[in-house]
Amino acid sequence: MKTLMKFSPVFCLLFLISCFGTSTQVTKFSSLNKSTIDTWYLDFTYNYGKLTETVNESGKKSESVTKVIPEKYMQFLDHLYYSLSGDYKINVKKGRPSGKNYGLILINPLDSQHILMSQLDSVDVTIYDNNEKLTKRLYIKNDYTSYVFFGTPKKDLEPLAKYTAGEIKKALGD
Repeated sequence: MKTLMKFSPVFCLLFLISCFGTSTQVTKFSSLNKSTIDTWYLDFTYNYGKLTETVNESGKKSESVTKVIPEKYMQFLDHLYYSLSGDYKINVKKGRPSGKNYGLILINPLDSQHILMSQLDSVDVTIYDNNEKLTKRLYIKNDYTSYVFFGTPKKDLEPLAKYTAGEIKKALGD
């Protein structure tokens, strides 16, 4: 029992430190050093859409997909784009690539789908070189536990986008 009490303050301190703020996990697949990339393209990993099924008078069914991107995802993409191009001076364009010597940065924002929450839970970023080879994957977690222990709320869209842009800049430099 004495041993448990001796280590419990140290354990609590380490636990609290590990729960603080936004964190990033980076998985490196290959290096970008030999790549000659002129332009980076920024887009979503997945095409978001709404499937609609209609039945005409003769009973024949038809399906259509309407592109529907959540507003906070679009806002996050805009903030990320302006941070990468403005703050970090990266030649970046929104959309799917065209031409030669391009790299691709795909983002997958994730949230709890709670209507009242303007924050994202995490962002999954994948980076491809000009040969469409996966080079890096970043998982950026916007942590709830910092709010529980320190009263610090999760980052809103713009600060999280700036943090994500900084992490992308670091990843592009490796």
